[in-house]
This record gives sequence, C-alpha cells and structure tokens, in this order.
Amino acid sequence: MCTIRHFPHRLGFNLFPFSLSFSGMRSLMFVVMALLSVQGKAFVDVDYSAKPPIWRTPLGLPGDWHKPLLDHEGAWAGDFGPGPYAQPLTRIGFGLEGASATTIDQHVPDPRVPIVQTTKRFGKATITEQAFSRLPENPMADSGTASDGPVIRRQGLNRAPDYASPANADPAFRTAAYGTNRPVEYRLQLPKPGPWQVFLGFADPYRNPASQVKRLMTLSVEGAPEKVVSVVHDSGRNIAHVYPFTGRDVDGDGRLHVQVGADIKTSDPNVFISAIWVFETNQAIDPSKLIQGSHNHEALLYLDCGHEPQWQHREQREDIIEARFFDATTAPVLEI
Repeated sequence: MCTIRHFPHRLGFNLFPFSLSFSGMRSLMFVVMALLSVQGKAFVDVDYSAKPPIWRTPLGLPGDWHKPLLDHEGAWAGDFGPGPYAQPLTRIGFGLEGASATTIDQHVPDPRVPIVQTTKRFGKATITEQAFSRLPENPMADSGTASDGPVIRRQGLNRAPDYASPANADPAFRTAAYGTNRPVEYRLQLPKPGPWQVFLGFADPYRNPASQVKRLMTLSVEGAPEKVVSVVHDSGRNIAHVYPFTGRDVDGDGRLHVQVGADIKTSDPNVFISAIWVFETNQAIDPSKLIQGSHNHEALLYLDCGHEPQWQHREQREDIIEARFFDATTAPVLEI
C-alpha cells in the first residue's frame, strides 16, 4: 500500500511536500518541490536573506573521484571522517594577522566550471581568492593489483591514512584498512599450513567507551575460534591493542584467511584493522613490545594494513587557492 499526501502553500509559487509510506517497510520521507506558477512575474527575486549560516561548495567535476570542498569563508575543507562526517578535520584558508573578515562574498561565475571566487573584506583591506582543482593528464593509472602476491585483500580497498595516533605504538597503528559496511578480508601466503601465532592490531580513535554506540567487531583467523571485540572497551580510545590467535591453513589453499567483520549486535557496522603479524609458535612474543614495534623484524609476515596495491590507482591531483591581498596593513596568514 502506498499513500501520498499533498500540502499546498502560498509563497508566490506552490511547494509540494509528499509523504510516502509503504506497508511492511520503514517510512520513506522525501520532499518534492515543484514550481508551478508565479503570480504575475516572469522571475522570482531572490535576495539571499535566508541563506544558511554555513555552506560548502565542491571543486570537483561531475563523476570526479575526489570531491574537495570550499567552505563559506573560502577555506579548503577535507578529511570528513571518521563520522559524523559533518565537520572537516582539516581546514586551510587565508586571512590577515589579528583581523576578522567583516563581510564575505562568494560565487561561481560559470556553473559548468568548478572555480569558486571568494572576496573577504577587513575594513579597507580586501582578499580576493580563486579556488580550483588541477587534474593530472592521466587520472587513472594502474599501479599493480591486490589480487595476487603474498598478501591478497578482498572486499574493497578502502584506506584511512592517519586514522589514529596512539602513543608509544608502531607507526602501523596510524593507518587502517577500513571496511564501510563491509568486512576487511586478507589471504596471507605462508610456507606451510601451520600452526602460526597471529596477532591482529587495532587503535580506535573515534568510539568512546561511555557511548551507547558500540563498534563490535568479529575477528576471524582460519583455524582459530572467532573473537567478538570492542577495541575501546578492551584498551581505551586511541590506544593500541593486539589480539592473539593460533591459526592454521585448514582448507589447504596455501593461504591463511583473516577477516574483520561487523558483529550482528553492533550499532556501528564500519570495521577496520591496523596491522597483522605472523610468527612461529615457538617464538616468545611480548604483546606490549609488539605494539611498540620491537618484534617486527622477527615476524615471518608483518603487514601494515591499508597499504596494499590498489586497482586503478588515482594519480595525485592539486587543489589550488590563489589569494591576492589589497590595502592590507597587517601580515597575510595561512591558517591550517
């Protein structure tokens, strides 16, 4: 069953919000706004008196793999994550030392060309800026594959650089292989079926032990019992932690299967892993020293997760802000 409700408004033109509900499914709410008639005018004057307090304009073209944003003050905004994806963790913009802009104007001269122009006024001083992206000549380059070699990663190749910053920890804990609503899976080529000592390393910088939202992850190493873990409850926020397993190549395919997935009871289905170590079973491994990187050279396999070869690796691009300063009596400032 589908129900549609219509609510007319008189604002010089008609707005049509619709509410659709489907029996047996969660309600789907959306708004369809249709301009049907204009009372006696060919155009509607827009004075922007009700503009939002903040906004962000994309610099990328349609279909662009990377969509940097410029905020309402002309600053480059990026690193939206991990969650709630509303505020940038990195912001780069220009200003004047000891001064705040009194007015800011921003526009895009051509809607088909993503060049954003911003004008900031500081009394008599003015900063004019142009922001745009410069793409490489060959934006899609093949730098290898993750489907062969001693380490195979499946279920996507998401990487989160500088994801965490735990103190007194191996640099591998800073970057994570990330699975957005999907597991992270590895196939590790080893010289014999095993058994092997396997350690999985994590550092969760986002979840809080006191939060009602919990990230429960199921850790699977072939030949070993699964473990359901909450990293922040086991170690704390942004603190490195390792989980030990005794794994074995049970199916005889020459690879040890490792998977990090979302537990059925979790409220956060996004999973990650920072590092994997494989040792002989007769090696004495101190977990605290392992976290610091002291056992890396002893490992048969040491994997800094998130640095696997990528399919169709994107070449580096440049996001540029060209700033010009007029009648400034104080020094220009680059704010990061």
